[in-house]
Amino acid sequence: MQVIMNMFALGNLQMENLQNQNASPLTLPQHQPMPQLQTLTQHQLLQDPPRIVKVNNFKSLHLGREMLMIKIKSQIWDHFTKLDGDPTTPRAECNYCGKDYACHTIINGTSNMWSYLKACKKFPFVVDKKQNILVLELNKVGGELGDPSMGTLKAISYDYDECKKALVKMVIIDELPFNFVEGKRLRLFSRTLQPRFDVPSRFTIMRDCLKLYVEEKERLKRALKGQRLCLITDTRTSIQNINYMSLTAHWIDNEWNLHKKILNFCQVSNHMGETIGQVIENCLLDWGINKL
Repeated sequence: MQVIMNMFALGNLQMENLQNQNASPLTLPQHQPMPQLQTLTQHQLLQDPPRIVKVNNFKSLHLGREMLMIKIKSQIWDHFTKLDGDPTTPRAECNYCGKDYACHTIINGTSNMWSYLKACKKFPFVVDKKQNILVLELNKVGGELGDPSMGTLKAISYDYDECKKALVKMVIIDELPFNFVEGKRLRLFSRTLQPRFDVPSRFTIMRDCLKLYVEEKERLKRALKGQRLCLITDTRTSIQNINYMSLTAHWIDNEWNLHKKILNFCQVSNHMGETIGQVIENCLLDWGINKL
């Protein structure tokens, strides 16, 4: 302990000398006798123990009333090595592939080296985004997932757009609020399940829900084209005395499968036949249906 305290005291004296030399370049440093190194006792250490405080890119070692600033070395230098050359334009070489980059502390920084390290093909810890993994795809029965033990092995790769689309479908089907995606527990679960998936904000989910609605509507229009439809209307009145009407279409496709889709759910002024007929006509024109 005594040797360590002497080393810290010596470092403080060296830094003070450097500061005195850099403070005024026109005055010459005066020769002064070197002060005696003081050794802190165990009682003094217990009263004011050494502590390290991290501030930005520096660590300050507090030892009693003295403070020693230590610059933190970036972790990028575990993967890059500085090359010998012009000190005004320094460059660093990748330890894995040998490619060199500019590494001036003020002009370049380390962001360019961090960006390249993520794409370096010889970096042992890089993740190939195109690499496929084998998963068990469950069989679907009537549009729903079947037995979890029965399925087909399929090679898939990570797709950010598909993950976001699945999240949008969950919000729509489960009738979740848009701010659900900004919950801390959901983000923790998503980060644990797939660290590469960044959960979008509620505004992005809102836009994607509208985009998915437009896509599904166009797909349903193509499915309804040329089909003979059977329409069913249903009217309701809420507690606030507001009238609503839904329009449902039924049809049988060429493979004799029965389909049922809701074409419209809207507010109506009353339940009279003329009003309902006008709403149905406008809905059929919107969907491009010219025959039943």
